[in-house]
Amino acid sequence: MNINWKTFLLVVLLLALIVPVYTKAVETGNEVKDLSEVEGGEKVDNTQESITSTEPVEVLSEIPSIPKKTAKSSSDTEALTKIKEVPKITAKQNNVSAISNGSTISDIFPDTVMASTIVRVLNSTTLSPTQVKRNWTVNDVVTENDLRTILQFWGVGQNITSIEGIQYCTNLREISIADRVNDDNSKGVVSLEPLSKAVGGFPNLTELKLDTMQATDLSPLGQIEGGFPKLERIYIRNLPVTNAFFIKEVDGGFPKLKELTITKCKVDNYPSFSQIEGGFPSLEILNLGENKSIDNLDFLIHSGGFPKLEELSLFYNQIDSTALESLANIPGGFPKLEKISVTGNKIDDLTPLTRVDWPLLRYIYIDRNNVADISELKNIQSKYRIYIDVREQSIFPPKISLDIRGGSGISVKSADFKDLYGVNIQPTTFKPENGLYQTTDSMITWEWPGSAPDPYYYKDFVRYKGVTYSWDKIYYPTAEINIEQVMYSGTVYQQADFMHFPPTILADGMIEYGEREQITEKQFLQDIHATTGEEDEGVLVDSNFEKVVNTYNLGTEYLVTLTAYNLYGSATPVTVRVRIEPAFDMHYPATFRMDIDNNPDAVPISDKKQILHAYGTPIDPKVNIVDRRAAEGSWILSSAVSVFENSTGDILETTLKYHSDTLSSDILLNSTNQPIEKKGPAGTPGTDWTDISLQDCLSMEILPNDALAGREYTATINWTLEDVPHL
Repeated sequence: MNINWKTFLLVVLLLALIVPVYTKAVETGNEVKDLSEVEGGEKVDNTQESITSTEPVEVLSEIPSIPKKTAKSSSDTEALTKIKEVPKITAKQNNVSAISNGSTISDIFPDTVMASTIVRVLNSTTLSPTQVKRNWTVNDVVTENDLRTILQFWGVGQNITSIEGIQYCTNLREISIADRVNDDNSKGVVSLEPLSKAVGGFPNLTELKLDTMQATDLSPLGQIEGGFPKLERIYIRNLPVTNAFFIKEVDGGFPKLKELTITKCKVDNYPSFSQIEGGFPSLEILNLGENKSIDNLDFLIHSGGFPKLEELSLFYNQIDSTALESLANIPGGFPKLEKISVTGNKIDDLTPLTRVDWPLLRYIYIDRNNVADISELKNIQSKYRIYIDVREQSIFPPKISLDIRGGSGISVKSADFKDLYGVNIQPTTFKPENGLYQTTDSMITWEWPGSAPDPYYYKDFVRYKGVTYSWDKIYYPTAEINIEQVMYSGTVYQQADFMHFPPTILADGMIEYGEREQITEKQFLQDIHATTGEEDEGVLVDSNFEKVVNTYNLGTEYLVTLTAYNLYGSATPVTVRVRIEPAFDMHYPATFRMDIDNNPDAVPISDKKQILHAYGTPIDPKVNIVDRRAAEGSWILSSAVSVFENSTGDILETTLKYHSDTLSSDILLNSTNQPIEKKGPAGTPGTDWTDISLQDCLSMEILPNDALAGREYTATINWTLEDVPHL
């Protein structure tokens, strides 16, 4: 057949100007087709011409078929074309163009960690099941069709700061982004805006999880084109956001949402649920716990109610009993609710819970509130026996004033807390632990554990800022009450304003120093153990020691005044006597007797030998040697004794014997001065005291018939103390 080549060429050029030419494969549903082979078994050249167009490239819903051929060219390769007008694609608020030809993963996802995560996802048969290629790198060229093979995006544990590029993954079923390192929301994703730029939104998304990141604005979630028609679960945790207004901006509402969790976000501002398009017809779990700011529940009230809600969590907020009253105003009540948790709030009255319609209720958690009366629990109606946790309640009566220095203990009136039957509960444990409950008048008394407060006992009052007393009860099913189990425990914190006083000074009343001894005020205060009471810990004691004491004045006694003060006044001054004694001195008894025992009667005549020892007042007379010398030295004690003679001139023919632990043998004393004790340097600074027991050291033998009955024999002992440089 003859062909007019000029006419044919003109037609081809016109078609090229009017209709875009499609030269690469597109996916059908979740499959990626390999177009190296097409219908009829004809080969398609993989080397394709670059086409420039101002219009975005359409992602086709199906692979175009090859048009029937009317003419055959001499070329072995033909271009596939689809003669169809291509609509312009725009996002709801962001005119996002399609991915440019030749773009790599790192081009589309500028955050390096995000790009690496996308590579991991593309290479996963679980997260991207229809993807053919499994050796992706961040430098590989990627298309929208490749990104549409991703069904699940898991950024869990990744330190991602930007999710830019996720808008091209529009076939996602699940988005999970979290940076759970130490629960630090000062790191992680900065903005959720890329989610709002997805062309056509995320129509197949069923689960959205955002956990621990620094994004402060949730509004992009309300700007996603097409809303969340298939979304079943929203989990938002530990974001520094303060409102959740996005939920009223979502196109089409949440027709299939089963779980809404916004927790640990400090959200205190929710839109009224009546503003949400269609309400929550499928919601089964509502968790708004640990925001620590919710103090009003009016926003829950909407005409659609919660027909399928099974679990309501409002733990660790600022909800009081007045706020609970909103639950009774929700239309239709809670026909399928099985569990409610208001743990860790400010609830002190359980009456509002008895006004709510929840016929299938099984579990109530009201622990860690301020409930002092649980008798209203028996009025909650349900088809099932209910398990109720009302443990760890905290009750704070008005403060009282306590004077804990009086020494007589303290008493407080027990707060009233009632059990399931409205009967008062007696406390069983106390802090401090020796509290005693009086059933007659409901008074609790803490007696001091002795004549004066023990320091550690005092600190118990300070630690608890008063006193505490606790109870612990468990209740089981009865014929009268429809419960499975009720556990009720708590503590009353009786806080106190302590009566404060000036400090109390404690110190020894007297001290001796040696002549010319160099003593500082600091040393003086340590020597007399000057301090204040345990309750005045940290208060310093001062004195006028250095102004009034002169250690050069031997034999002088000084009066030193101790002072101290705190914020509540000055202590009562305390006076300490300071005596200046010789630096090296000896004290000995003026008299003592040699006897067989402490009986002062005369020694009887005996036909047997008798051993006499020294007795006096006190019973054991002593020689005391005081060494206050600044430079430590040695000393020797010597002694001499006269004969024992009575008033008629009779002489007792016996000798005093001295036993010394510092000498090698015993010494028989006579009129000649003999060393009996010696001592080297003490080796420690300060005053050195040496006591010599004469009862242990002195003895004498009385032979048979030596003594004369009724007569007293006396002798004189001389003691000589010598300072020697070295022994």
